[in-house]
Order: sequence, then structure tokens, then C-alpha cells
Amino acid sequence: IWMMIALLLAPLLVQAARQWYPFPVEVPTTGPIPTSEKTVINYVPLEKAQRRWSLCAFFPHMKDSYWLAVNFGLAREGERFGVQMRLYQAGGYDNLPTQIEQIKECVAQGADGVIIGAISYHGLDSLVDKLHAQGVPVVDLVNGMSSDKVSARSLVSFEEMGYRAGEYIARLHPKSGKPAKVAWFPGPS
Repeated sequence: IWMMIALLLAPLLVQAARQWYPFPVEVPTTGPIPTSEKTVINYVPLEKAQRRWSLCAFFPHMKDSYWLAVNFGLAREGERFGVQMRLYQAGGYDNLPTQIEQIKECVAQGADGVIIGAISYHGLDSLVDKLHAQGVPVVDLVNGMSSDKVSARSLVSFEEMGYRAGEYIARLHPKSGKPAKVAWFPGPS
């Protein structure tokens, strides 16, 4: 059975090892995130970091395949860049105090920068302000934060994801077709 699993996974591993860039990325051209005005650029990362940075990445949890995949990508790119990265997970979206303490602990241990998959849009603002004042770069990852003191953002457009899901359902169930039942699970505020 292990041989069959290995054979089934082999094409996926080969695909994952291939160069993934250049990658088209939508960059907001005006206003705060999210915005409907975007420019598409082909993102190409650096080959290596200038030095062996010590970074910490913070996730809300590692309970599902989404955050496991984000972790995989960060770990793989960290290795490719030649940086040291420690991963922290807060155990769930209801654990903002835990995420705040983890970030403080990591920075106190000498991290050069932090990558934050925020639990709360506004809940980390004062901490991000303090990190900015200390010269610690903050990358806003996936969920978004309201602070204007972050150094970079790599976000998911939940507005776009919702639109695309609705568009897909509308194609499956046109107005002239049979009515469909749809459930909506909005998640945490």
C-alpha cells in the first residue's frame, strides 16, 4: 500500500518542486485594501536572501489543509531563500492573546522580522505599531490587518473568493433552472 501511495504522490511532488514563478499578482493601485482597482504584475522572487535572516511566522491555527499548505509554501521558500524561520500557531481564531504573546516572545528572542497570518483585523494594531518603532519588519499574510505600519502584504481577497464562489453557483443553477439551496458559513467576525 505504501508503494501505491508513493506512486500516487510522485506527480504532485514533482509539480511542487518545479519553479512556480513568475506568478501573476494583482497589486492595488489606489485606496486601502480591498480595492477594485488593481494592476497585474508578474512576481519574481529574489534568488537568495542577502543574509540568513531569523524570521517568525504566526498562523491562527494548523487545523486544516489551508494553513498547512501556507506553512508548506513558507517553509519551502524559507529553505530556498536560506533563512531561518520558526512557526507559531495560536490554536484558533479565538486565541488573540496567545498570538500576541507568541509575537512578543519571538521578537524578544531576536527575530529580524515577522510574518503574521492575523487572527484579528484590528487586534494587532498596537503591537504592529511597537514593532515598527523597533525597526522590526511585519509582513501581513493572508487575512489582512488594518495597521498602516506593515512593511508588506501578501493577502487573499475574500471579496474576490466570495464573488467567484457565487459566480460558480450561478452557472450551475441559472435563473431559468431548478431552485437551489445554498448554505453560507461566514466564520468568525
